[in-house]
Amino acid sequence: MTDSQAKRILRNAWDERTRHWKTPDPEGWWIRARPGRRKPVMPYFLTPGAKLFRTQPDGLWLYFSSEGWVDAICIEHCSSVQNLNDKRSRYMPALNSLLVRVKRTWLRKEIGIKHGGRAERWEATKTMAEPDFKKTKFEFPVRHLRVLYAMREADYSRWIPNHVATGYEFFCTHNSLRTWNSPTTRTFLARMSSVAHHLTRP
Repeated sequence: MTDSQAKRILRNAWDERTRHWKTPDPEGWWIRARPGRRKPVMPYFLTPGAKLFRTQPDGLWLYFSSEGWVDAICIEHCSSVQNLNDKRSRYMPALNSLLVRVKRTWLRKEIGIKHGGRAERWEATKTMAEPDFKKTKFEFPVRHLRVLYAMREADYSRWIPNHVATGYEFFCTHNSLRTWNSPTTRTFLARMSSVAHHLTRP
């Protein structure tokens, strides 16, 4: 699977607004930030004070809290082990402060919601208060980050027995991106949500 094929699957087969992952607020939704169209500019990661070296995942879903932070789930397509190592290095300083920058035009772009309706992205979250749209860009601290690396079957078979994932890492094969709605894949993906760390009270 090529990078462009993976992005096409994430754009066309995965939901733009979803509760595929549980949300801290039961009224809230995850919103797809990447992949998207060239315009408006898609959200990206950066560290506080940085003007260069932004991180732009192949796939990115964001949950916007009413308190001003975001949870982030990233999908990275990896064409080789070298490419995997390069992409892992972008997230290894995950204990440092990380911000996601969002443009006003992206927040105000309408997307489809259930029953054929449409809403601006900030409204579709169901958790954001209306931002001050005099600003052209917004930055949100990332509270919870998880990254799914999609690998070639041969690389996956060699990698998994020989490496232990860090706390925010998940691994799958390229073909798993095509089966995101299968019960097995849904159960696996559900573990990426911050809510999955909570024990349900009896």
